[in-house]
Amino acid sequence: PVMMAYDMTNGGVGFQSSSIRFKSEIETLNFDIEEFMNLNAREFTWNETGRKDLGFIAEEVTEFDTRLGVSDGQGGYISMHYDKMTVYLFAVVKDLYNRVKALENNMGA
Repeated sequence: PVMMAYDMTNGGVGFQSSSIRFKSEIETLNFDIEEFMNLNAREFTWNETGRKDLGFIAEEVTEFDTRLGVSDGQGGYISMHYDKMTVYLFAVVKDLYNRVKALENNMGA
């Protein structure tokens, strides 16, 4: 399915699709896993409601990759693309899986 999203920087509605039909120059994502793992999940209280919550801080996450940020249209960030964060999480899990499999193979498991 195609996901609809509002783009505050450029204005208007945008769409996200996973189909190869809409993509070119496709490459495997390469990134510094250590830098990614230095991000912190946070607990916080919303200023407006006083409600406790959890998540990430957009400004911290965009120091790692600005593509994860949702612009406020004024040079800052209002949110982040949690859906795009899963791409990095998948890559980390895949790396860990491959490391475990290699260790198991070395141990004769």
